[in-house]
Amino acid sequence: MNHLKVLFGKGLLNTEIQADSMDLLVGNVPSKWSVEWEGPSNPVTWLKGFSKRAINFKKWIENTHHGTLLEQDLNLGDLLHPNVFLNALRQKTARKLSVPIDDMKLVSSFENGKIKSPFIIQAILFYSDVIGINR
Repeated sequence: MNHLKVLFGKGLLNTEIQADSMDLLVGNVPSKWSVEWEGPSNPVTWLKGFSKRAINFKKWIENTHHGTLLEQDLNLGDLLHPNVFLNALRQKTARKLSVPIDDMKLVSSFENGKIKSPFIIQAILFYSDVIGINR
């Protein structure tokens, strides 16, 4: 957490944070992080992805404040935990439609306009051996 404070100008740089930062700059995982690190061996890849998500998530927050979030395509790749968003959306939709949440199901299509929906979700990853598409 101290790293973030320094990054955003709200904390003081100390030798430990400086050493960790130098490791990251040369593409190494800081030794103190190695025990818990679950990302790629080169942390720069993870940091770039995280930075991109943080910037895009800020846009999600702005759109939420303006009430326009669901008026545009949603890229689930912008989120660290898209399952949390989908579950919250499921709960809100169930309340709005006055139906039990257990009756809610996610419906998808690879064809534009095939399903009537108030919003479009992009970048959803399916785990499957084969997805058959008739063309």
